Amino acid sequence: MKNATFSGTVEDYVFFRRMLAPLIIKALCWPLMAFCFIGGFVAWFQGHDWGLWLALAAPVSIRVGSEVIILLFKIYDVLVAILRATPGRPTDAEPQPNM
Repeated sequence: MKNATFSGTVEDYVFFRRMLAPLIIKALCWPLMAFCFIGGFVAWFQGHDWGLWLALAAPVSIRVGSEVIILLFKIYDVLVAILRATPGRPTDAEPQPNM
């Protein structure tokens, strides 16, 4: 059963074959950046000196932090692809989620 909002089947997400956290991070990144940007300028116009810093530095920090976290998931995906492409690997070498 395909779901248009996900790149895999629902079963892939239920059985932890695909990660849900990168989708959540991507969905939260832009609203958080906008909130910091707008909130920083509101604080700056109210006379707080740190408001301009918040409006300019916080969105960049949120974006960089999100990219670093997503990079970890992409590294995992590449390592799983390498493991699956390795000839002669043991059959029990399939990555399993930690429980």
